[in-house]
Amino acid sequence: MNGVVVHAGFKTERIEAHFQVPLAGQDEFETRLSDAINKIVDRIDVKDIFCQVALPSDWIFYRNINIPIKGQSKIRQVLPYELEPLLAQPVELFAFDFLPVVIDETENGNYMVVAGVEGTRLKNCLNVLAAAKIDPDIVTAGSFALASCLPKVADIPDQAVLVTRDGGTSSIFLLISGQIGMARVFRFPSGKDSDAAAIDASLNQTISAFEEQYNFEFDPQTIYLNQDTASERAGVESELIKKYDYPVKSIDLSVAAGLSIQSTRSTWDSGQMNNALALALVRTKGIKVIDFRRGDYGKRIFFSEQRPQLIKTAVLCGLVLVLALLAVILDGYYTRKTLRHLDEQVATVFTTTFPEVRRIVDPLQQMKVKIREEKNRIAQTGVAERKVPIVDILNDISRLIPPKMNVTLTGVTIGPENMLLSGHAEHFDMVNDMRANLEKAEWVETSIISSANQDKTGQRVDFKIKLVFNSNVETQGV
Repeated sequence: MNGVVVHAGFKTERIEAHFQVPLAGQDEFETRLSDAINKIVDRIDVKDIFCQVALPSDWIFYRNINIPIKGQSKIRQVLPYELEPLLAQPVELFAFDFLPVVIDETENGNYMVVAGVEGTRLKNCLNVLAAAKIDPDIVTAGSFALASCLPKVADIPDQAVLVTRDGGTSSIFLLISGQIGMARVFRFPSGKDSDAAAIDASLNQTISAFEEQYNFEFDPQTIYLNQDTASERAGVESELIKKYDYPVKSIDLSVAAGLSIQSTRSTWDSGQMNNALALALVRTKGIKVIDFRRGDYGKRIFFSEQRPQLIKTAVLCGLVLVLALLAVILDGYYTRKTLRHLDEQVATVFTTTFPEVRRIVDPLQQMKVKIREEKNRIAQTGVAERKVPIVDILNDISRLIPPKMNVTLTGVTIGPENMLLSGHAEHFDMVNDMRANLEKAEWVETSIISSANQDKTGQRVDFKIKLVFNSNVETQGV
């Protein structure tokens, strides 16, 4: 039994620990598994880690089938009926999962790789893990995780083969375009044939079955090996190289994935650790694999374990919503109160300014109308009281200011009883002379210099002259 702990940070991933725990003894498998897991728990804290588990390859069966329907839920409903003729035991005894296989996108139907395991074995393993307070997120099949990871982390050809060995069992995966096209598990025969010869025979059978089922020629460009026994690894590799024209390579998934190894307690043996490392990479890289944790074996205890925290969170969320609603209601109430107060102030100003108005409907609009009427009345009254056309006034101003006098008028404001001239001249004496000249007009009673100040440049004088109208002069209206 092998394990790998991977730390997945924001930018880096590294292998923090790896270990081998043999399933030794003559006891039942569950007992030996429990002892091995307890040893692992003693070495590392499994409380805050995500756990993925792979079942032994000799427990697994693989099938390739074609179902002419779409949709995951529909396929899962039909899948037991499709598998039943292919199994020696009742399909109800097995847990299974599938992944699609895309060979030719123009073909009809859904080709898929299906993996299954006996339900009792799966349940026993989950019970042993639960006793050690380990709740795996994924329970997958044998070396399936390694076969799924290899195309994602290594640059491999479009057609390749992965051969893995786990004790007396070997698994063959045909990899096509980065996916698992077919998977098979076989036992090594007890005869005199070498491991390489057994692998060669099984590989040829698997390729022939694949080509027949998919009507697709499969010519692998590389064979990748993962042997759990280091002493046999080199011998099998050299024998297979002699049999095939294409390369035969052993793999080290840590090198392919670019992971540094922090643990120094034991030597890293890629053949032993690749499968365990692949399980960790499945989660960190989001790789889809066969997962038996579905249906009756799915994770159902999340709510019961987190129920107190979820209830507290729900209560707090409800309290926040109530407070938010209360804040909106109070804000609306005080806003309406402020608006009513402002309306009362506007009405008070209106009644104070125009006491003759008895009926107030819209004080702001009524005030605008009254102000506009008052402006019109003042303008009309002002023209009548001047008793002289405005055009004559402007003409007299132009006539009474000599051309030699360097004066510029910038503004003329005419009121009911007087007018105000603003502008600038070269010096103060010129301003006084202009005032004296304008006082000679018959419609002017008196002229006053309201202001005369030198500007910031010191080169001119800004002035304002007030001309008071003579109301005794009779003239034609404008």
